[in-house]
Amino acid sequence: MVKKKNVLIINSGSTPIPPTSGGAVQQVLFDIACGLINRGWDVGILTPSTRESEREGKKWNDKIRWYYIPGLVKSGGIKGILNSISSIKKSLRNVNPDEYKNIIIFDPYIASAVYKWNRHSKIIWSAHNGREKTKLLTNLWTRNVEDIVCITEFLKREFVEITNRSKDSIKVINNPLQNYWLTDRISLDYQPNSILFCGRIVPQKGLDILISALETLSDDIKRKIQLGIVGSTHFYGAKESSYSKAVREQVENSGLNYKWHGYVSHNNLIELYDQYDILAVPSNWDEPATLVAPEGQARGCKIVATTAGGLPEMIAPVWRDYLAAPGDINALANSIQNIINLNDEKSQSFKLEALKWLREKVGFEEVITKWEKLILED
Repeated sequence: MVKKKNVLIINSGSTPIPPTSGGAVQQVLFDIACGLINRGWDVGILTPSTRESEREGKKWNDKIRWYYIPGLVKSGGIKGILNSISSIKKSLRNVNPDEYKNIIIFDPYIASAVYKWNRHSKIIWSAHNGREKTKLLTNLWTRNVEDIVCITEFLKREFVEITNRSKDSIKVINNPLQNYWLTDRISLDYQPNSILFCGRIVPQKGLDILISALETLSDDIKRKIQLGIVGSTHFYGAKESSYSKAVREQVENSGLNYKWHGYVSHNNLIELYDQYDILAVPSNWDEPATLVAPEGQARGCKIVATTAGGLPEMIAPVWRDYLAAPGDINALANSIQNIINLNDEKSQSFKLEALKWLREKVGFEEVITKWEKLILED
């Protein structure tokens, strides 16, 4: 007999689950799977894979049913969408539809194929961005989707505008933060005035703006700063782009002390966050949300960021005075200078307040409870 508490998670993105080679959304979906497993759910995951992800996945063989999508999944543009739909259709032939009453999907355009495979399931779209999604296509793709789950209120407002759905069918559940981020004590072993950038090296993430902002600071302040740069142009530690080459040249000519860490796996990020005093998130696009901001705050980093998209929702209220408009170099420089000048007593107080806020906002058990309740709703 099939348990009511079962779910199939379908990852139609190009990066695998477990996310051994990057992929914030894949990390979130895997975290949700782990949280549900801990509560007695039967969980299946349909995903592309690599040797590394399959090796990591074997550790979960007694808890997760793995279904692997053969070959490379391409998910960008019309050809990518058609390729993804075709890959999902073929892969679902190897999955018994009677095993799953609930399905969480990564991309809305696979919903029709999933519905045809299992017309009696509840399909939930875990929506992580609204970029390049038109009203016509979004409504077409989500005809068979029961609920859309957005990661911020910002993203929900976007989908309320571009869909014909009721507000009640568009939910907000923030990305969960695993307990190990929040239960370890705030690290005090960091270099003062060290600043960390952690993200893809693409224009939307604003690394060039951060470097420009740091360049405007006085020589006295610049001499105190150690900039750390973590990330690559895409996942898998992808090769250099014209933009990444340009920012490398920019930082080399800036006179700043810096270290270019390159791609760092998610499993090794805690150790890196703990080495830095300040996390900078200079996003320059309508960021739906980001794992980086809550992760850095959880590790005791002070934070400067922009007001881009849903990013402010991921910043603890005590740090929101240090937000700057996207692309505003001078405002970002002022935020950095102000946070550097924050005295130790107030700084430590703010960090502890942020940690308390994070536990309530994105605490793992709280978020998994929301997912469990949503999936079980009739």
